[in-house]
Amino acid sequence: MDDRNEQDLLRDWAERRSQAAFQELVRRHVNLVYSAAQRMVQAEDLAEDVTQSVFVALAEQSGALVKHPFLSGWLHRTAQNLASKLVRSEVRRREREMEAAAMSRSPADPDAELWESLAPHLDAALEQLSEPDRDALLCRYFERQSAREVGQRLGISEEAAQKRVQRAVERLREILGDRRVQVGAAALAALLALRAIQTAPETLPESVASAATGSASSGVRAAGTVRPASRRTKQYAIVLAILVLLGIAVFLLWPPPAARVVNNPPNPARSSRMRIQLSSVPVDDQDKALRFYTGVLGLVVKQDLKVTGGRWITVVSPEEPDGMELVLEPIGLPAVRTYQKEFLAAGIPLTTLPVGDIRREHERLKRLGAVFKVEPTVAGPTTFAVIEDTCNNLLQLVQPPGAATAAGVRIRLARIVVKDQDHALAFYAGVLGFVKKQDVSANGVRRLTVVSPEAPDGPELLLESSDFPPARVYQAAVRDAGIPLTAFASADVEREHARLKELGVAFTMPPTPSEQTVVAIFDDTCGNFIMLYQQ
Repeated sequence: MDDRNEQDLLRDWAERRSQAAFQELVRRHVNLVYSAAQRMVQAEDLAEDVTQSVFVALAEQSGALVKHPFLSGWLHRTAQNLASKLVRSEVRRREREMEAAAMSRSPADPDAELWESLAPHLDAALEQLSEPDRDALLCRYFERQSAREVGQRLGISEEAAQKRVQRAVERLREILGDRRVQVGAAALAALLALRAIQTAPETLPESVASAATGSASSGVRAAGTVRPASRRTKQYAIVLAILVLLGIAVFLLWPPPAARVVNNPPNPARSSRMRIQLSSVPVDDQDKALRFYTGVLGLVVKQDLKVTGGRWITVVSPEEPDGMELVLEPIGLPAVRTYQKEFLAAGIPLTTLPVGDIRREHERLKRLGAVFKVEPTVAGPTTFAVIEDTCNNLLQLVQPPGAATAAGVRIRLARIVVKDQDHALAFYAGVLGFVKKQDVSANGVRRLTVVSPEAPDGPELLLESSDFPPARVYQAAVRDAGIPLTAFASADVEREHARLKELGVAFTMPPTPSEQTVVAIFDDTCGNFIMLYQQ
């Protein structure tokens, strides 16, 4: 083992290209970098990509870092930056695997659920600390050094180091609290000590050192980019679009009419000027998606606009040309692709489309070559079927209770994940001005929807509980990225902005003109950012 300090090792690599020196740097820090990357990307292979890229950047920038006082801080910050460019979150385990893991947790591990809710926020919270506080925590919990060693690294006494670590833990706890993660200081310190560092794969240090030193020697790769060899890490431009929000299968069926409608008349004092106008599905190939959604399902194109990085395409029912639009959304984040694959593998539809006569639609779609995963099936007062959309999504067609009609496929449901359904209802109804449409429970799951008071029989917004683990992790990652989870239409964004500001709504972006419209973004107090756009 090489006992030299980090600066000497860096200097040896920068000046003499000593492979042994660089390998020692990798050995010392690979677990720290890999653990941070794993928390942010939620996938082992992507975490390895990020880890390799961080050390490639270190190899290339070693000359400038020789005098850097604290290399761990630079490595952690670089890992976060590269992971943010690559993905915000990715869930790899299927729903049934996650449920099985949750059921098999040992009673002796009561903090597992707390860590699960805390981990997606940890690295972003660390970056909000002052540099001295962050360095103290990285030394103590991520490099697992004693208070005496922390003091030596930071050039302070052991007692001062202990106080700094305690102060940093308390500050980190406050930052996490702002992100709605409630944890005590003692519990946070224990979680960091036990769970902050994961052991990197055994072969990773060697492969990282080899790739980094080779890349730095050849000079063919720009620093700060993730290695291009990984197919799943290809960068897509993120267009102005709303990321797909996934649901729980048990409530894809419509409840009986007696239980479905809640008599809740509009409140003129709080009447919303907003409309629920958008739902979305993720697609790899927008032209292929258009052929299915228009040529087979029978929807028609509403918008096909060129935007930065791609196209903004929406389709509508020909019977409701000014009704709810379905966005054919290009997959912009690996996390979206992962969700899509998980739901497809589990046989869970990604969205629900009501039809007037499901038997007739089934016959028509079969003649057009559509593949049904579930043939028309009676479930209480409703009849449903599940169809493939040729774009790796399953769609559920539902004939609502009542007699069959001549209506074709319609778009009527959007979803959003919320942490507390009662709190969400208070905000969406009491502040935004929507009204409750459905509030029923089945099999322990509550279906709660709201509608615009001006369109009580129009599109519904499902306030879906975040009890589903992948949705919870995804919600946190998208929020950390500042990306809205859905959007509402308004005839006058400026007026809505003024009305909501008076009611205490926090806007992260005030009304801002763009090429096509005016947009604003606000916090819904339920863990989401929402876009408001003028139509």
